[in-house]
Amino acid sequence: MKQQQQPTSLVSSILAVSFAPSSNVNAYPQSNANKVALKLANAIKFKTISQDDPDIKTDYQPFTDFIQYLQQAFPVLHSHLNREIINNYSMLYRWDGSNPALKPFFINCHYDVVPVDMSGWSVDPFGGVIKDGYVWGRGSIDNKLIVISAMEAIETLLNRSYVPERTLYLAIGHDEEIGGYNGHKMISAHVQSLGITAEMILDEGIPLLQAGFLPGLNTTTALLGVNEKGYVYFNITATAPGGHSSMPPSQQSPIGILAKAVTAFESNPLPPPNSTLYPNQFLDQFTQQQIETIPFLDYMRRTTTTVTMFRSGIKPNVLPTTATAWISHRVVPGDDVDAIIERNNRLINDTRIKVIIDAKLPPSPYSSPAAKPFKAVKQCIKKIFGQDVNVKSGLMFANTDTRYYWPVSPNIYRIMPCVVNSQGLAMLHGYNEKLAITDLVKAVSFYQHIIRKFNNIDLDTTITDID
Repeated sequence: MKQQQQPTSLVSSILAVSFAPSSNVNAYPQSNANKVALKLANAIKFKTISQDDPDIKTDYQPFTDFIQYLQQAFPVLHSHLNREIINNYSMLYRWDGSNPALKPFFINCHYDVVPVDMSGWSVDPFGGVIKDGYVWGRGSIDNKLIVISAMEAIETLLNRSYVPERTLYLAIGHDEEIGGYNGHKMISAHVQSLGITAEMILDEGIPLLQAGFLPGLNTTTALLGVNEKGYVYFNITATAPGGHSSMPPSQQSPIGILAKAVTAFESNPLPPPNSTLYPNQFLDQFTQQQIETIPFLDYMRRTTTTVTMFRSGIKPNVLPTTATAWISHRVVPGDDVDAIIERNNRLINDTRIKVIIDAKLPPSPYSSPAAKPFKAVKQCIKKIFGQDVNVKSGLMFANTDTRYYWPVSPNIYRIMPCVVNSQGLAMLHGYNEKLAITDLVKAVSFYQHIIRKFNNIDLDTTITDID
């Protein structure tokens, strides 16, 4: 445990702030709801923005301040758990269990956020606004929700003198939004260097989908991710002689050459692989027609192809000498990354086009929904969010930092412990991201139950309610 530092002026001012109690916390204890809502709201005030634009330098002072804020906001946790700072800005906490024979488990999350376009927000995205029963701001769900609710769960259990048998690691990365190369990649490398393997890793995933989120989804459903897509990112560049637009050459322009290739990609989507290789309980509840016609379901069953950027030309009257397009494939389990690259070359079939692979990653391993850890998480979801919630295994179609933990555990699951409606997913990297305070309280209870559930040696014991 590192020596505690005195809070900076920003941290001091945040810790001194209070707010009027919300009137919309339903049946949850008002004092508990207000307390954790304020902690999340204060966490949002730190502009821990990961910049993927190479022309914009990331400001790491808010990251340092955020680490200090956590230390002040959760004093009991920091007095009991061992904390290691990894690569300056990521954190690995260890809550030692009383039985070293039990494999530990991990709760993973991150605290960096994506940049914001201020024009579309109705509140200050970093103001820590609490109103109408919601905590508003960038990161309120993705992903400071998990950071704050998991820490609050641990803090609460420690205040009740709870002692776990199984060791818990809380791993918090600082650059997930730009690939996690300096955060969770380094945490996992450290964990593996210590020879640690885990019973389970629980990371962010898709929020619970409210009934009516999709046609045919008649019950609130938790898609508990058991695997996730891989990816292939590549760019293609065509070249041709330039010149003045008043004297065009006889050969095709680089824009025309590349447009033909782009059209070939968009006109030839990859077919779905054999679905029996990687069962998807979530998709199984829909008809084939629904799967083929509802985009949310369709891109869950196939490798997607998108043209994300196209650049060429410098002036209206100057013929460009090059044109470049960037193509993104999100690769579904069952498809092979290298086979997709070969297929792309056949589709292009033009020596005037140069292909460069920017990055690639195969789909993740499949974590069985028949495993005890999956069943334990499923029970906790139903315990907190309602016995009528339909919990299904399925594919996490985005990428998470779990890619770095494949060697650490065969049981890697993904869930965001809150409920969204049909407009809710767009908030996560879009405008007016907000979290219902009732969901925040449920998230705290969810992680309390997860910790208590995994304290049991065989994971089979039914846990009782937490007051």
